[in-house]
Amino acid sequence: MGQLSLTVGVESVSASVVVFSLQGVVTAAADTAMAEALDDAASGSARHVILDFSAVSGVDSGGASTLVRFWAKAKSRRINLSAASADSDVKEILHLTGLAEVLPTFDSLSQALSAAGAGGGAVPAGEVKRLEVSEEYSGGGRRGSIVYWAKPVEKIRVMKVPGAVSSLNVEGRRPVGPIRGFGQMWEKTYELRFQNSRRTPFDIAATTKQNFVRFQPPQNQFYPSPAGIVPGATVLIRSTVAGVPILTGVLVSYADDVSFTFMTPQGHPESGWVTFRVFREANETVCQIQGLARANDPLYEIAFRLHGSKFQEMTWKHVLRSLAKHLDVDAPVTMKKRCVAPDLQWSQAGNIRYNAQIWTLAYVLVWPFRRVARIFKK
Repeated sequence: MGQLSLTVGVESVSASVVVFSLQGVVTAAADTAMAEALDDAASGSARHVILDFSAVSGVDSGGASTLVRFWAKAKSRRINLSAASADSDVKEILHLTGLAEVLPTFDSLSQALSAAGAGGGAVPAGEVKRLEVSEEYSGGGRRGSIVYWAKPVEKIRVMKVPGAVSSLNVEGRRPVGPIRGFGQMWEKTYELRFQNSRRTPFDIAATTKQNFVRFQPPQNQFYPSPAGIVPGATVLIRSTVAGVPILTGVLVSYADDVSFTFMTPQGHPESGWVTFRVFREANETVCQIQGLARANDPLYEIAFRLHGSKFQEMTWKHVLRSLAKHLDVDAPVTMKKRCVAPDLQWSQAGNIRYNAQIWTLAYVLVWPFRRVARIFKK
């Protein structure tokens, strides 16, 4: 059992420019402190916030969500956000998660300051407000290390998966995060909490990876790649929503000893990711599933508002209840949700051309004719 810590130094460089100097590992624990610091900056006359990554030693999947929420909050406050001094590993993570598309990234802090119009790029030397956050970590290795992340790819490549019907809507599609979607951005958190567990978070996470297929509700059929749930692997999905079939899948964007994250491809109902993690909090073991996503296109946004959101919530509650039964735990599954960004991103309305539901229906209608054609070719 160890501690992951992050120190955030907040410094007003000028009337309109604030620097957030990050030191340590960026995790979900930093969310509240960074959001409050941004509120303080916005209450003044800040119009530019620079994230200085020069002392960041890692970013885990929860940290990526923290950065996305921070970006969404800055956007709603009409604050320009940029990044400085990120090393090659952090740049890879920013690229994979889509943050590189909305965060202008500079090689040095002085360059970022100059671009923001802060005194010709002078490095700040004023009073710094320091915020410190930490969380317990029971896994091995270096949490947030680049080795736990999938490599950034322009298009997903799928290995042959035994039993899967098709890699339609996954093969050749681009992985997308919550920044690229069309609809409102929602954070949904499902938790199973219990005391006196004889299993460690590492054991529970390993069990979940091994049994994730069995933990799904009947209408969801998951087909992991032969490599299992490891960074860069894919999981193909055959599902039905209100009786309508859909073929899709996810990319394993992050996986360490106690957590893993699924990232969606273009055309999936959601644009974003969902993270499973296990951790200790006081004397409780917490099994958590947290999604951060937008509907991928206008049709999906309508569907989510009508029924899809409830279907999704039922799915993840079922997974945690199945885990509880497997662990012989008698505890309720709770859910909290909040709208992180209420805006619709009309610039992303064209995502509809990748809509997996439409392409699946076309595939189902054409498939019998293709089968007949194959018979006549023999």
